[in-house]
Amino acid sequence: MSKQHPGKNVVLRLVLPISPSINEQYATINGHRVSTAAARRFKQRVGRALAELERKGVLHEELRERLRQGYLSFYMAFYFETPTTRTLAVAGLTAFEILTYTCEVL
Repeated sequence: MSKQHPGKNVVLRLVLPISPSINEQYATINGHRVSTAAARRFKQRVGRALAELERKGVLHEELRERLRQGYLSFYMAFYFETPTTRTLAVAGLTAFEILTYTCEVL
């Protein structure tokens, strides 16, 4: 049973870069799927953004522990000049990829 923390909810606000499209993230080399340079650069940028939050004292071990023990919810805002179905679907998938990677890092 996980410990419950009384009081306010924990909020961590992140502004992260947009990931490359799924087609740009992986390549097949000698029958193996590998990350592309674009995917590795994206992960480095996310890592640098999280490291900056650590440097500022926003992201620290106590906060990480509270995030691990509670439920996660996300609010995402997207801004497009022309919202087409394809654009929205890609944005949703991209956001999921970003959040998945970020949660792995946390």
